[in-house]
Amino acid sequence: MRELTETEATYLAVLKTIHEKMELPLKDSGAISEEEQREMFPNIEGMIQLSSQIYTDLSQIFSSWNRHITMIGQTMIRYSRFMLVYSDFFKNYNNTERKLKLLV
Repeated sequence: MRELTETEATYLAVLKTIHEKMELPLKDSGAISEEEQREMFPNIEGMIQLSSQIYTDLSQIFSSWNRHITMIGQTMIRYSRFMLVYSDFFKNYNNTERKLKLLV
């Protein structure tokens, strides 16, 4: 459970870094158009929000963890329908990586 919680914390930190250190500066400087922003960073704010909610729930579960009675399945099921928000980001990852290499 600890590893799952720590992994989600790391993932959330990476998403925030991408948003704050890459997406926003590129947008604010005019280096990418709004269309390019949507293509390169689709719904990253939604991904941050979802990851934050998952991390909060996992942290609460972990804080009262009892390996004999605690279950996380319901938490994962509750969020499973929202995880499609990640698909566009990962679908466009290779194109985004190429564009970033040209910009940086």
